[in-house]
Amino acid sequence: MWIGVSKPVLTVILAHPDLAVQAGHLARGALFLPEPDPPPEPFVEITLRVETAAGTGVEIDGRVLQILPGHGIAVSFDDMTGAKAKLAPLFAEAPSEEVGATFIFWGRTEVTEEIELDETAKLEAEIAQMNANQKMQLAMRGSRAARTLLLKDVNKNLQTFIIQNPRITLEEVRTLAASRLANADVLNTIAANKDWGNNPNIVLALVRNPKTPQGTAAKLVEKIPMAEVRRLAKANDVPRVVVAAARKRVADGGPG
Repeated sequence: MWIGVSKPVLTVILAHPDLAVQAGHLARGALFLPEPDPPPEPFVEITLRVETAAGTGVEIDGRVLQILPGHGIAVSFDDMTGAKAKLAPLFAEAPSEEVGATFIFWGRTEVTEEIELDETAKLEAEIAQMNANQKMQLAMRGSRAARTLLLKDVNKNLQTFIIQNPRITLEEVRTLAASRLANADVLNTIAANKDWGNNPNIVLALVRNPKTPQGTAAKLVEKIPMAEVRRLAKANDVPRVVVAAARKRVADGGPG
């Protein structure tokens, strides 16, 4: 339960492909966002901070309208006209050079405590001195901060051990599923996992990622809601095999 006078701040950083998706959701009355960890209570009032990959951001007061465990949350706004006006410039933003995934977390992006920066720098220095075996052990047992740093390592085989870490979150998996630096074998492993491979946000990230093996990406199109399949069938920023699989499903009148 959220306790206190001030509203909790929920930050969502939207990858460029998701801007148009969220604009469509807002036109229907709410944003539909990935489920944060921990999930909020229904109808709790929040301050939603929406950012883009380019760093543009706005804050809007809203409330959690609906929670679909494992799928996401719907956030609505009392002042819908004002919310649309604030978000319109973000939704119209040109693609940035940054390629990433949408992710969500409680709090703001600004790091205000020097000690947090010091701890990150210290951990980064420690990792730089580790050998391959030590990094492997850290990947499987380390904290989220350690996993984040190890994902940047030149040894992409570490990703195999990172996804074995029992503390890895759905949002971390989704970020990896969308990464152009991801190991193809790891992407296949994510797709084959019974939980991750059935999470709509992770599946869509895999489908859109050109590093996902083509056969895997084509099969995953079957798991995507029909509304998104129709968008993929017309997309020019996804692999051709995905467009072909989406068009086939549309033509076949697949379930959605």
